Amino acid sequence: MLAVGRKKSRAPSSLSSSSSMLSNKNGCFDDLKIKGGRESHLSFYDVPPTSQVDLEAFETHGIARLQVLRRIDVLRARGMTGDKLAKEIIKADSQHFPLRPQNYEDKNKDYLSHYILRMAYCKTEELRRWFLLNECFLFKIRYNNAKPSDVDDFLKEQNVLMRCPPITDDEKMRLKPKLIGLFVASSSGSGSGGTATSSSGSSTMQQQNYYSMEFYKVPFTDVLPLVSKREVYMEAGFAYVSRTKILSIVEGMFRASLSKSLTQAYHMMYKWQIDTRIVSTINRLSKVAFRYGDSSNKSSNPNNVDTAAIIQIFTDYLTTVLGHSDPKTKPSFDKMYVSVGTRRPNAQDRMCPIANRAHKSNTQKYTIYFDTLVMEQGCWDGVCQATNRHVYYQIRDGRCVRVGWKPPIYSPPNTGSNSTTSGKSRNAAPPPQSSGGVPGVTKNKLN
Repeated sequence: MLAVGRKKSRAPSSLSSSSSMLSNKNGCFDDLKIKGGRESHLSFYDVPPTSQVDLEAFETHGIARLQVLRRIDVLRARGMTGDKLAKEIIKADSQHFPLRPQNYEDKNKDYLSHYILRMAYCKTEELRRWFLLNECFLFKIRYNNAKPSDVDDFLKEQNVLMRCPPITDDEKMRLKPKLIGLFVASSSGSGSGGTATSSSGSSTMQQQNYYSMEFYKVPFTDVLPLVSKREVYMEAGFAYVSRTKILSIVEGMFRASLSKSLTQAYHMMYKWQIDTRIVSTINRLSKVAFRYGDSSNKSSNPNNVDTAAIIQIFTDYLTTVLGHSDPKTKPSFDKMYVSVGTRRPNAQDRMCPIANRAHKSNTQKYTIYFDTLVMEQGCWDGVCQATNRHVYYQIRDGRCVRVGWKPPIYSPPNTGSNSTTSGKSRNAAPPPQSSGGVPGVTKNKLN
């Protein structure tokens, strides 16, 4: 079981069933082959950890993984794809989870952090979906970035080849006219085989490589992404997948295993929610990432807020208080992106609070979240983006105020006639209403 101590200097005490209930398998963390051999973070996280961790490390490990998953979510929400997206994620992953040779603590931190966030993100369907989506994406990036020898060792450890054994030579010969086309296409697309040619030399080489290539027969429902891209051959309800495309099979297994574990964790929450040492930390971890950067939430206006009024307040603040010029907005589901200095950027457009200086050319950018009335500052500079730091602003009592470096928690104002109000006066007037009926949002108040 996972043990949690109150302070770093004191001996850890046990946390009953805090991790054993989070997995669909029984086992011991020390039995995992993580002390040597392959040097990667590839894992199905199917064996609960038995390591001891103090409260400070419990929180810092969870925050570290949250930074990586949140980085994935934010970059994908901004429309970044391909090699550029993978490079940024690898950079964030290496920063928070370095992988030094023969270092047990590095892999231990990765393993523990996954289970900590699994506890935080099992509580609702939306949280489970967010965690599953970004964990699967992180798994794909790590798989593609791992050494071939590490990938082979991982596949053997997880018995992937035992669950989906390669087809026989006789079946490979029978399906050769169908599968050779997939092999040539995968070789051309991978960059290692170059462009397909009709020369006899290339044809002979492709024939030889085809006989050495392994193909796997799996139910087509396990590789639906490949089916949609027509990258497999289908016959009698089964898909034939080449070795170069086996990631789709492995990802499907990872997704199914994690989805089942999250559901089991949800039904066993009561076993660790009674522990007052960790419940507040887990609750905080589940709020921050989901509030700021949730690309899976497609509801464009969940509370029927006056988005025009919100945008006006923030853009007025950008121009009149911060001194930015030419703000330009770009919508994205339940949020709005704002760029400044789009024509001729001034000094304030280039002034970055993250670097604490003015950039030569890069300007600032902002993201407005309508559900929390929050605006998040960002920078186009790559070095600043790598820090994953942001300044937050929020609309409070109809005015935009600077909150600081930590994302604020949104508390809806009380508007009912029987509800009590905070502060010294219980008879204070209700917050102002906008034209769209949104408490606390007006167009004429700026600090």
